[in-house]
Amino acid sequence: MQYRVAIGVFNNSVHRSSKRFYLTSDDGGKWSDSLLLGKNICYSIFIIGLLLSLCMDVHPNPGPVRLNSKKMQFKNISFCHVNIAGLKSDPERFNSIKLQLAGNYGVITVSETHLTNVDKSEDYKIPGYHGPYRLDRIGQVWGGVMAWVSNDIAPKRRSDLECYGLEVMWMELRTENFKLLLATAYKQPKGKLGDKFWSGLQDSFDLAKSSGIDHIVLTGDFNSDRQTDQA
Repeated sequence: MQYRVAIGVFNNSVHRSSKRFYLTSDDGGKWSDSLLLGKNICYSIFIIGLLLSLCMDVHPNPGPVRLNSKKMQFKNISFCHVNIAGLKSDPERFNSIKLQLAGNYGVITVSETHLTNVDKSEDYKIPGYHGPYRLDRIGQVWGGVMAWVSNDIAPKRRSDLECYGLEVMWMELRTENFKLLLATAYKQPKGKLGDKFWSGLQDSFDLAKSSGIDHIVLTGDFNSDRQTDQA
């Protein structure tokens, strides 16, 4: 890590007249130029040496830190993921998302929605957010993922990056001069896919990497098995 240090001496003030420089002490008395100049130089060298010994790494061109605008914008996007374990089984779960999470995060994602094609997305809208964007499990009332994106962010569903039968939903998120890809995933603890989930996730991730978008965020509930090499 690089440290930028600004160093200054404030004990004495330096004044400039039309003829010469002179220096004053804190009590208003004048000191000779040569004596006080030598004192200030020694004092400054001592302070600089002390700071260097403490920092051990001072930037060769110290000054104000100017963060890249893209990094700042990415830093300002907050994410939250929750395994909701069913949106329909307990209405209070969705109410908790609206009352406790909405407004505090730019992107909210959930896994295990347990929704099917008969469930209306309109029932799960959140004021101030795009969506919901959802990917239901095919043929079963289990699993499924969903996402809401703040109105301050421009979202786009990227189904071209998704693999059939895999509960991994991709979104492209844009702010001014910046974009990233977000994947929300769910893996069954014990299911038909088994290790095929990981190979499918890798294929999907490779598609995302080839999209030309450098920033990729992967979130979700993966139920990793520590006893396999896929943990």
